Amino acid sequence: MQTDDSSDRPAEMPNALCAKAPREAGFTLIEAVIALAVAALALLGFSSSLISTMMLGQSNRESALARRAAHEILSELQTAPFGEIFARYNSVTSDDIPGETNRPGAFAVAGIALLEDDADGFAGEIVFPDTLVSGGLQLREDYSAATFGQAWDLDLNGEIDTDDHAADYQVLPVLIRVEWRGKGGPSKIELRTTLIDF
Repeated sequence: MQTDDSSDRPAEMPNALCAKAPREAGFTLIEAVIALAVAALALLGFSSSLISTMMLGQSNRESALARRAAHEILSELQTAPFGEIFARYNSVTSDDIPGETNRPGAFAVAGIALLEDDADGFAGEIVFPDTLVSGGLQLREDYSAATFGQAWDLDLNGEIDTDDHAADYQVLPVLIRVEWRGKGGPSKIELRTTLIDF
Protein backbone atom coordinates (compact mmCIF):
# COMPACT_ATOMS: atom_id res chain seq x y z
CA MET A 1 0.00 0.00 0.00
CA GLN A 2 1.23 3.25 -0.89
CA THR A 3 1.11 6.07 1.54
CA ASP A 4 0.35 9.54 0.63
CA ASP A 5 3.01 11.81 2.01
CA SER A 6 0.77 14.79 1.74
CA SER A 7 -1.55 13.54 4.41
CA ASP A 8 1.28 13.47 6.89
CA ARG A 9 2.08 17.09 6.28
CA PRO A 10 0.11 19.69 8.01
CA ALA A 11 -2.09 21.89 5.86
CA GLU A 12 -0.23 24.64 4.10
CA MET A 13 0.31 27.58 6.35
CA PRO A 14 1.14 30.96 5.03
CA ASN A 15 4.65 32.04 5.59
CA ALA A 16 4.57 34.23 8.67
CA LEU A 17 7.32 36.46 7.35
CA CYS A 18 5.59 37.21 4.05
CA ALA A 19 2.07 37.50 5.32
CA LYS A 20 0.45 40.91 5.65
CA ALA A 21 -0.85 41.58 9.08
CA PRO A 22 -4.39 42.84 9.22
CA ARG A 23 -4.43 46.71 9.35
CA GLU A 24 -4.92 48.05 12.81
CA ALA A 25 -7.23 50.99 13.45
CA GLY A 26 -5.56 54.43 13.66
CA PHE A 27 -3.26 56.67 11.64
CA THR A 28 0.29 56.25 10.59
CA LEU A 29 2.75 58.98 11.49
CA ILE A 30 2.75 60.40 7.95
CA GLU A 31 -1.05 60.54 7.88
CA ALA A 32 -1.09 62.37 11.21
CA VAL A 33 1.50 64.91 9.99
CA ILE A 34 -0.50 65.55 6.79
CA ALA A 35 -3.73 65.94 8.78
CA LEU A 36 -2.05 68.42 11.13
CA ALA A 37 -0.65 70.40 8.18
CA VAL A 38 -4.09 70.61 6.56
CA ALA A 39 -5.67 71.63 9.87
CA ALA A 40 -2.96 74.29 10.41
CA LEU A 41 -3.57 75.74 6.93
CA ALA A 42 -7.31 75.83 7.53
CA LEU A 43 -6.80 77.49 10.93
CA LEU A 44 -4.40 80.03 9.40
CA GLY A 45 -6.93 80.89 6.70
CA PHE A 46 -9.72 81.20 9.25
CA SER A 47 -7.66 83.38 11.61
CA SER A 48 -6.56 85.65 8.73
CA SER A 49 -10.19 86.01 7.71
CA LEU A 50 -11.20 86.72 11.31
CA ILE A 51 -8.48 89.36 11.74
CA SER A 52 -9.45 91.02 8.43
CA THR A 53 -13.08 91.07 9.48
CA MET A 54 -12.21 92.58 12.85
CA MET A 55 -10.04 95.27 11.20
CA LEU A 56 -12.78 96.02 8.68
CA GLY A 57 -15.30 96.28 11.51
CA GLN A 58 -13.02 98.69 13.38
CA SER A 59 -12.44 100.71 10.21
CA ASN A 60 -16.19 100.88 9.54
CA ARG A 61 -16.84 101.97 13.12
CA GLU A 62 -14.24 104.75 12.85
CA SER A 63 -15.65 105.89 9.51
CA ALA A 64 -19.16 105.95 10.96
CA LEU A 65 -17.98 108.08 13.91
CA ALA A 66 -16.20 110.49 11.55
CA ARG A 67 -19.21 110.73 9.21
CA ARG A 68 -21.61 111.31 12.08
CA ALA A 69 -19.43 114.10 13.51
CA ALA A 70 -19.11 115.75 10.08
CA HIS A 71 -22.88 115.58 9.55
CA GLU A 72 -23.48 117.09 13.00
CA ILE A 73 -21.22 120.02 12.09
CA LEU A 74 -23.02 120.40 8.76
CA SER A 75 -26.31 120.49 10.68
CA GLU A 76 -24.92 123.19 12.94
CA LEU A 77 -23.83 125.23 9.94
CA GLN A 78 -27.24 124.88 8.29
CA THR A 79 -29.10 126.05 11.41
CA ALA A 80 -26.78 128.96 12.27
CA PRO A 81 -27.76 132.45 11.14
CA PHE A 82 -26.38 132.61 7.59
CA GLY A 83 -24.54 135.92 7.97
CA GLU A 84 -22.68 134.62 11.05
CA ILE A 85 -21.50 131.25 9.72
CA PHE A 86 -18.11 132.40 8.48
CA ALA A 87 -17.30 134.36 11.65
CA ARG A 88 -18.44 131.58 13.99
CA TYR A 89 -16.77 128.65 12.23
CA ASN A 90 -13.58 129.98 10.61
CA SER A 91 -10.09 129.29 11.95
CA VAL A 92 -9.50 132.61 13.74
CA THR A 93 -11.04 133.77 17.00
CA SER A 94 -10.74 137.53 16.48
CA ASP A 95 -14.10 137.69 14.66
CA ASP A 96 -16.02 135.26 16.90
CA ILE A 97 -19.46 136.32 18.00
CA PRO A 98 -19.64 136.78 21.80
CA GLY A 99 -22.10 134.55 23.63
CA GLU A 100 -22.61 132.23 20.64
CA THR A 101 -21.30 128.79 19.71
CA ASN A 102 -17.99 129.46 17.98
CA ARG A 103 -15.66 126.80 16.67
CA PRO A 104 -12.02 127.48 15.80
CA GLY A 105 -12.36 126.03 12.30
CA ALA A 106 -11.97 122.60 13.87
CA PHE A 107 -13.85 120.11 16.00
CA ALA A 108 -13.16 117.01 18.09
CA VAL A 109 -14.39 113.57 17.10
CA ALA A 110 -14.74 111.14 20.01
CA GLY A 111 -13.63 107.56 19.48
CA ILE A 112 -10.99 108.06 16.79
CA ALA A 113 -7.23 108.57 17.11
CA LEU A 114 -5.59 111.76 15.89
CA LEU A 115 -2.93 111.68 13.20
CA GLU A 116 0.56 111.78 14.66
CA ASP A 117 1.33 115.14 13.00
CA ASP A 118 -2.00 116.79 13.92
CA ALA A 119 -1.01 120.24 15.15
CA ASP A 120 -4.30 121.53 16.54
CA GLY A 121 -5.46 118.43 18.43
CA PHE A 122 -8.73 118.15 16.48
CA ALA A 123 -9.58 115.44 13.96
CA GLY A 124 -12.24 117.61 12.28
CA GLU A 125 -11.70 120.72 10.20
CA ILE A 126 -14.06 123.29 8.65
CA VAL A 127 -12.64 124.89 5.51
CA PHE A 128 -13.87 127.99 3.69
CA PRO A 129 -12.40 129.77 0.66
CA ASP A 130 -10.45 132.11 2.90
CA THR A 131 -6.97 133.59 2.93
CA LEU A 132 -4.92 134.86 5.84
CA VAL A 133 -3.57 138.32 5.04
CA SER A 134 -1.91 140.92 7.21
CA GLY A 135 -5.27 142.44 8.13
CA GLY A 136 -6.71 139.08 9.23
CA LEU A 137 -8.69 136.29 7.63
CA GLN A 138 -10.55 137.21 4.44
CA LEU A 139 -13.32 135.30 2.68
CA ARG A 140 -12.24 135.57 -0.95
CA GLU A 141 -13.81 134.93 -4.33
CA ASP A 142 -10.43 134.53 -6.03
CA TYR A 143 -9.47 131.64 -3.78
CA SER A 144 -8.12 129.14 -6.29
CA ALA A 145 -7.17 126.15 -4.18
CA ALA A 146 -8.17 122.72 -5.48
CA THR A 147 -10.25 122.34 -2.32
CA PHE A 148 -13.20 124.07 -3.98
CA GLY A 149 -12.29 123.41 -7.60
CA GLN A 150 -13.09 126.90 -8.84
CA ALA A 151 -13.42 130.53 -7.88
CA TRP A 152 -16.83 131.41 -6.41
CA ASP A 153 -18.93 134.55 -6.87
CA LEU A 154 -19.71 134.79 -3.15
CA ASP A 155 -21.74 138.01 -3.28
CA LEU A 156 -23.59 137.03 -6.49
CA ASN A 157 -22.72 140.28 -8.29
CA GLY A 158 -21.61 138.48 -11.45
CA GLU A 159 -17.86 138.97 -11.13
CA ILE A 160 -14.93 137.41 -9.29
CA ASP A 161 -12.93 140.03 -7.38
CA THR A 162 -10.19 140.17 -4.71
CA ASP A 163 -12.32 141.83 -2.01
CA ASP A 164 -13.04 140.41 1.44
CA HIS A 165 -16.61 139.07 1.41
CA ALA A 166 -16.83 138.06 5.07
CA ALA A 167 -19.64 140.59 5.57
CA ASP A 168 -21.58 140.32 2.29
CA TYR A 169 -21.45 136.71 1.07
CA GLN A 170 -24.67 135.21 -0.33
CA VAL A 171 -23.15 131.82 -1.24
CA LEU A 172 -20.72 129.98 1.00
CA PRO A 173 -18.84 126.87 -0.14
CA VAL A 174 -17.79 124.69 2.80
CA LEU A 175 -15.58 121.65 3.19
CA ILE A 176 -15.91 119.57 6.34
CA ARG A 177 -12.98 117.18 6.68
CA VAL A 178 -12.16 114.53 9.29
CA GLU A 179 -8.72 112.91 9.29
CA TRP A 180 -7.60 110.25 11.73
CA ARG A 181 -5.17 107.41 12.34
CA GLY A 182 -7.17 104.27 11.76
CA LYS A 183 -6.28 100.63 12.29
CA GLY A 184 -5.41 100.36 8.60
CA GLY A 185 -3.42 103.63 8.47
CA PRO A 186 -4.36 107.27 7.90
CA SER A 187 -8.01 107.77 6.95
CA LYS A 188 -10.06 110.74 5.78
CA ILE A 189 -13.61 111.66 4.89
CA GLU A 190 -14.78 114.93 3.36
CA LEU A 191 -18.20 116.52 2.99
CA ARG A 192 -18.49 119.37 0.49
CA THR A 193 -21.53 121.60 0.34
CA THR A 194 -22.60 125.06 -0.64
CA LEU A 195 -24.71 127.09 1.75
CA ILE A 196 -26.98 129.69 0.19
CA ASP A 197 -28.86 132.57 1.81
CA PHE A 198 -32.48 132.53 0.63
